[in-house]
Formats: sequence, C-alpha cells, structure tokens
Amino acid sequence: MSTSKVLIGANHYPRGEGIYRCQLDLDTGELTDLELSAEVENASFLALTKDHRRLYCVSETMRDGRHVEGAIYAFELNPSTGELFDINRQPSGGACPVHLSLDPSETCLLVANYVGGSIASYPILENGAIGECHSLHQLEGSSIHPKRQRQAHAHSIYTDSKGEKVYVCDLGSDKLWIYDFDRGAAKIEPAKTPFVSSKTGSGPRHLAFHQNGKRIFVLNELASTISVFEFTGLRDFLSLRQTISTLPETFDEQSTCAEVIVSPDQKYIYASNRGHDSIAVFTWNETAEKLELTGRTPTNGQHPRNFTLDSTGQFALVANLRSDNVVSFHIDPDNGKLEPTGFSIEVPNPICVRSLPVT
Repeated sequence: MSTSKVLIGANHYPRGEGIYRCQLDLDTGELTDLELSAEVENASFLALTKDHRRLYCVSETMRDGRHVEGAIYAFELNPSTGELFDINRQPSGGACPVHLSLDPSETCLLVANYVGGSIASYPILENGAIGECHSLHQLEGSSIHPKRQRQAHAHSIYTDSKGEKVYVCDLGSDKLWIYDFDRGAAKIEPAKTPFVSSKTGSGPRHLAFHQNGKRIFVLNELASTISVFEFTGLRDFLSLRQTISTLPETFDEQSTCAEVIVSPDQKYIYASNRGHDSIAVFTWNETAEKLELTGRTPTNGQHPRNFTLDSTGQFALVANLRSDNVVSFHIDPDNGKLEPTGFSIEVPNPICVRSLPVT
C-alpha cells in the first residue's frame, strides 16, 4: 500500500490545537491516523519547501477576542512521519497573518497580514530559521462593501516563477498590488506600476499563475469570480481578459470564494465556494485563451476554506472549516473533475491542508 502524509493547519477557535498530521492511502483515498504534530496558536496557512524538509506557518494571534500582531513559525519536517520540530518564530509585522509563501529560491519568506493590512518579507537563514523582517509595507485603500472593505486587507502574497515580482491580493481595496523583488536583500519595493484594480466590490483573495508565463488567475472572494489577467509587455503591466463566475446562475444565497489552484498539467483550474460548498472546475482553453466551466462538485462539508492536490495528482483534499472534516476526492485524469472517494477524517477547525510525498 502506497501512502503519504498530510499536514493540516487548524484554528484554536473554538477547537483546533495547531498543526495536525494524518495518512493518505494512495490506492483508495482513505484518510486515517490523525495526530497533533505541533501546538500553534490559531495555526492557519502552511508553506512547504520543495524538498518537504521544512514547513512555515502563520499564527493568527488573538487577545481578549481581538486580533493583535501575529507570528510566523519555522519547523523542521520529517516527510516520512509528518513530525515537526521547532526551529524559531518571528512577529509577522501586523495583525492576523493569513498567508505566506516562499520565493523560488526559498531564501525569502513573504507574509500577508489581513487585519493589519500590511505585508512583510524575511530572509530564510541556512538552517531554515526565519531572520528578522527586512521590509514592511502598509497597504492603503477601501471599497464599497460596508463591513469587509473599510480598509486595506492583504489576503495573500506571491512571487512570480522567475522571482522578479511580488503580487499581493488586497480584498479591502479591490487591488492587486505589484512589487519589485530583491532576492539578495530579501526586500520588496513598489513597482513602477504599483497596482492593478479589480472590479469594485470583488474582493481579491488568492491567485494562481499559469506556467505559460502569460496568465494570472485572481480569485475574488466577495464576487465569487475568477479574473484572468494577461502579462502585456513589462512584467508589472497586466490586462484583464476575462471574469467568470464560480457559482451557478440560479444560486442566490450567500457564498464566498476561498482558494484557487492550477493543476500540475496546467489544464484545469479549481476554486472553492463557501456557502455553495463546492469546488468549481474550469478547463483552460489554450486556443481561445479563456476559462471554460467543466463542473462543480459538492465538498461533502461546510465552508471549504482551503484545498490541495496530493503529490501524485490523483486526489484532491478539501478542508471544510465549519463541518470539521477533510474530505478526499479522486481526480478524473480525462477531464479534471472530482469524484468523492467516500472517505473523510474529522479535524477540528481545518484551515489549510498540504500533501507530502509518497512514502
């Protein structure tokens, strides 16, 4: 039986204790043997190194029911067992860090602080430890949503595949911020074109790159849409080419988007709907240069905040936050659609899920 380990970040409020691990059966998709790997206050988004030997995590620190400056954690990781060993931690530079990512060289860690509306960059030291903050930027702006867009809310941060630019989804101001990246100094500075605006009230949350180097898929949380941007000329100049809904036309209840992923073969784009509680599957039509809806699959749980594809590309693993479960799905190699395996595992408040290599 081939298996791999799965890591799951889980909030303390009201039940989670940190980062969990479980086992994925790569023949059936069964998830078993849940254990706590590391206690982290309000563990949220997880980022793995390419060799799966180190893990970085954000901690959404709260005091008296309010978000205060959070933290970022570095761990040594045994990919065979899923065990984690503490390296160090640093303050995140703002309140409620919700996303982090590594640059392609894995020498810099980038962090987005949602409530504080700031972004920060940190060097990664030789032993995997997080160095002191090298740059910190406060985002500015607002938009039309009366509760969610009163101020800037940095929701995610990424470098492009060449490690030249940094892109930040700001849900609060409806902007995709663009920064120049200095890898050697582990610093970011505003680009010549500092931002691209999304449709008013859309609420950009996460994004994914197409490996043809020409497209960015921006997931809009509030509008439940994906916006397709094209690189035109300079790397910091983007043109909006398409916006497509993740929801059925007949659905009129409350729903928001959470995660967007491009399949390893670059043919399919997946997005999660919280409220409709589904994963929308799109095919990338290379000839027409647009997304086309393939289908939607119920997540067999409530509020799918994050999901991932396993290391073999056979399964999708979906973290349903409000139903306390992680559910596995077969991926149809012919059309990218998701089919339930019939297996899930109970996890308290699962926020983020990551798959490790086959053992």
